[in-house]
Amino acid sequence: MSKRILSCILVLILVIGSATVAFAGNVPPAQQANYPGGASVQYVSVSSAKVGLSIVGSSADANLRVVPKATKNIDRVVINVTLSRKGNATAIKTWDATLYPDSIGEYMWTNSCKLSVKGTYRLNATIKCYAGRTLVETISESSADVKY
Repeated sequence: MSKRILSCILVLILVIGSATVAFAGNVPPAQQANYPGGASVQYVSVSSAKVGLSIVGSSADANLRVVPKATKNIDRVVINVTLSRKGNATAIKTWDATLYPDSIGEYMWTNSCKLSVKGTYRLNATIKCYAGRTLVETISESSADVKY
């Protein structure tokens, strides 16, 4: 009887103490939006979505680039971009636009505005991808903080 109990205890220890291995598929870099620390976001219809901000003199130059996946049939992208100053919840400037693919199938947008107050600025964008009348995906992206 004691050999059976000892055998059961040993089996339980082996089962509980054994390591479980999990496998994840490799994702090509073109399908990742990389962030500091190695985290990445997977999109359904987009390979990458980037929002950029640069300040030259007193001009804030904003840009956005969306690269769709080749297998998705996105025909337009609707964007809402806001420029805000750190510590101020009110948007300094807001842009709304509907973008159509350029000659290589990417969606590009640029705009600028004059800044009157020194501070740290950031762009926040909401990107909605459509295939016909169907909303395929909504993406939120932000630029890095830029000082003026």
